[in-house]
Amino acid sequence: MSIRIFDQETRKELPLSARGILSFKGANIFNGYLDDPLRTAASFQEGWYLSADIGTLDNEGFIFIEDRASRFSKIGGEMVPHGTIEEALRKSLSQTHGEEIEMAIVGIPDLKKGETLALLINKQVHNWQIRKYLLAQGFSRLWIPKQVIFLESLPKTPLGKIDYLRCRLIAANKAIYADDQSSPKESMDQEEDRSS
Repeated sequence: MSIRIFDQETRKELPLSARGILSFKGANIFNGYLDDPLRTAASFQEGWYLSADIGTLDNEGFIFIEDRASRFSKIGGEMVPHGTIEEALRKSLSQTHGEEIEMAIVGIPDLKKGETLALLINKQVHNWQIRKYLLAQGFSRLWIPKQVIFLESLPKTPLGKIDYLRCRLIAANKAIYADDQSSPKESMDQEEDRSS
């Protein structure tokens, strides 16, 4: 079996050490989806199966899977991994809010940057607290959620896992409503002013 890494947007081949879509080719890779030519066409490129997993390959040939492609946002040309932000926030917030934290970082459309991030969480936290935690850990401002949405409980799949699609819809609907009231940046600036 052979492995290559392709850019998620352009589908051009990248160096194996770069972050991109893990792609496989070989006799043990299936030829396509049964009775689904559209999905097959979207998942294969010149015989390479595009796995929808984002990852890298190290110098010794070990594969490192970072997350599913759907759990990344492209913001200002940069691929931002949702799971990395969730992990950092979970570590910071568990010290002050306890262990039972449910959260989801999702990407929502943004006219200027393509996407922006929203945090859905089952604990009451403010935008300025999230900003403070992430900046203290060295995260870029692009990686800081512009919107924090409190929910008693996050939506779940039938298997009890967080339903990221429904979370994304909730965040997008809230963003549309917020845009009618004021821009997310204005809301965040107002929140920061209150915390100063």
